[in-house]
Amino acid sequence: MSVARKPEEPQSLEFTPSAVDEAAARAEVERLAEGLRHSVDEAVGHPLDNLINAWSDKWVADAEAEHATYLARVEAPLGAANTRLNELDVVRTLAARRVDETEQARSAAVATLDNDKPLLGGRPRATYLHVLALLFTAGADVAAFILVVNRMGGQTFVNAMLVVGLSVCVLYLAHTAGTLVHKKKYVLSALCLVVWLAVGLLVAWIRLITPSSVRTQGKLTLGTSQRVAENPDYAYAGAGMFLALYIGGGLAACIGAYLTHHEGRSSFVATVRANRRAADQLKQTEGTHGDARKVWQAQVAARDAAAKVLAQQVARRRALAEELKQYARVLFAQKARDPSVTDAILAQDHRPYDYTTNGSSGRPS
Repeated sequence: MSVARKPEEPQSLEFTPSAVDEAAARAEVERLAEGLRHSVDEAVGHPLDNLINAWSDKWVADAEAEHATYLARVEAPLGAANTRLNELDVVRTLAARRVDETEQARSAAVATLDNDKPLLGGRPRATYLHVLALLFTAGADVAAFILVVNRMGGQTFVNAMLVVGLSVCVLYLAHTAGTLVHKKKYVLSALCLVVWLAVGLLVAWIRLITPSSVRTQGKLTLGTSQRVAENPDYAYAGAGMFLALYIGGGLAACIGAYLTHHEGRSSFVATVRANRRAADQLKQTEGTHGDARKVWQAQVAARDAAAKVLAQQVARRRALAEELKQYARVLFAQKARDPSVTDAILAQDHRPYDYTTNGSSGRPS
């Protein structure tokens, strides 16, 4: 007995077993009953029962085989989705822990500000003025160092490295000295100032004793060029100008650092940024975790629904087999046209209608 098969879509999560061709099954029962009407004893209605049972077993086996194939197809992506969800659980836990840690660090940074709570609102405007002054001071120092380094001759690259190194070194020393004074680390601050002053005096001395200068035709250059004699008065003036720029720039960096630097606020800003990054990471992780969980839940729901569909299909195919058995008996009774045969081969209703439920006192006569 053949049944019509409906192939499943490979990517579908829905389990849809092949349908049984009920019309073909009834037609086959009719054909067999017609052929057996003169070949069975009277009052015998079960000649086709075992054949129909075999059909039923085959229909159920087909549904179970298709369900097994379906499970083999969906278990792999379900396992991958479960693994992905477990991985994201760990990532989400770590992200949440990071947010909690940065919250604690932020609270600790706020506690260190004590009476400087207004700094939580942002940097004072004096900070930007300090940065602007540092930029101009750094430019003046670079120009002064170029004039000194050029007097010593040398290659352009070497001179450029000397200028950059000296400028960064002296500005950093002055800035660090100011921050150390703010932290009340006076010994280290004094050491930085001594080194800073020594560098300035050394460069001024070089500027003073160098007996020649570089003719640059009004331009600052770092390369070699023609040397010419210099008036000693100009040498002292140049050294004095250099020291003025050097000391002024250093004091600007030192005092500005002392007035604008606050370690507690720096820590607070750092923790706020870290907390914001951690919160953004947690938000992104939550979104990814939610999407992965939806995929996993959809696959689990499809698998559970497939089990229910299989149970329904098994019950339906068993019921169809019982229907076909009774249909065969009806056909035999129709062929016999004998009331005694009909009563003998048709079983009593195992679910009789209860007439009391419709308001009647009993079965009507």
